[in-house]
Amino acid sequence: MKQFIVALGLVVLVTLAASAQDDPLPDSVSQAYLAYETAMAAQDYVAASEAAETAWRAARSERIDAELIGILAENYGNLALSRGLPEQAYPAWRSAAEISDRLRGPQTERATRWYQASLSAFATGDISDARQCSLRASRSIGGREDSVAPSLAGDIHYMVALSSGQLGRLRTMSRHAALALEFFEASGRSPDMVFANAHYLAGVGQYFERERLDALYNFHISRSMFASVETAGTDTDNVRTTTAWIQLARGDATAEDRALVDARIAASAYPETGEHSSWSDGEGANIYDVDAEVTGMRAQPRYPEWAAEAGIDGIVVVRFDVTESGRTDSATIVAAAPGGVFDDDVLRALGSWRYEPAQIGGQAVRRIGLLTQFRFTLCELPTEWQCRRQSEAEADADAE
Repeated sequence: MKQFIVALGLVVLVTLAASAQDDPLPDSVSQAYLAYETAMAAQDYVAASEAAETAWRAARSERIDAELIGILAENYGNLALSRGLPEQAYPAWRSAAEISDRLRGPQTERATRWYQASLSAFATGDISDARQCSLRASRSIGGREDSVAPSLAGDIHYMVALSSGQLGRLRTMSRHAALALEFFEASGRSPDMVFANAHYLAGVGQYFERERLDALYNFHISRSMFASVETAGTDTDNVRTTTAWIQLARGDATAEDRALVDARIAASAYPETGEHSSWSDGEGANIYDVDAEVTGMRAQPRYPEWAAEAGIDGIVVVRFDVTESGRTDSATIVAAAPGGVFDDDVLRALGSWRYEPAQIGGQAVRRIGLLTQFRFTLCELPTEWQCRRQSEAEADADAE
């Protein structure tokens, strides 16, 4: 399943406030800043970026007013990130955000700077720091007269959800994906890949927390959004993945519950009409006179010790066949949150499962396309300290 980050905005010119410092700027700062303004006016963003970096570093060296240093850092961070240089943008945005916190700057300024720092960290592959920066941005949302605009608030909560999911913090992912959806709706956001993926993340989190009907609704909306914003008529990886989740979630629900979800979907902005093959309890099950049925105990995958020590939860969806002799075969990971942590253990455990084979006309045949899921949560392990450790880790992370 692809992940999507929020697209960056246009490069803007942030000017120095004349009232922020009574004394004239040192020449090393003022000359670099003048070169930055000149390059921006000429739309020469490479030269502007170089001048902005020079002005910011000179300002730090000269120890001028902290508010002005924050503005200069923002100028450079904005240009570097827009030019696809996140490793250069990150220290500038983080410096600007820390200055805003220290000076108790405006709420929107603090939220924006921490959010841009999180985007920069995410783009460099530092998912842990991206999560911490986005959590700090989320602390600046709501509660005061200068509350953050819903569009920015939604983007911030989405980044918390996205980074948390990749780190196995699925409960945090679930909460913040739901908040992102609330703010996206409030802002009147048009369907896009981020909006669709927010529904997907919310669905995965809800399924993990056994809120299966809410998950089913979000998977349906996610699939519809992906289909509407991707190439029309193309069965994309995103559509296929959400379809697999829908198949699982509908298989878990009663007919009455499925009807309730269908009515909710029909009343939404993305109704789906007609029956879908993915709604059946098992892909293509109706072509078999007797479906494959598991026999005996199903071995469960081990919880990797390093993942438990790191406080990582997870959920893995796998598709597989059952051979004429009742063995599992052709197992493929369909979706995993987080990716790559539990996959090998899932496949190893599934390989030991045994089935009564499917039959057609009294003959054993290969059963194609069974789906199952494996849920990994520290709170269900036998040792209490692991559950406490996970809860404490989540609380500490959300408080930062």
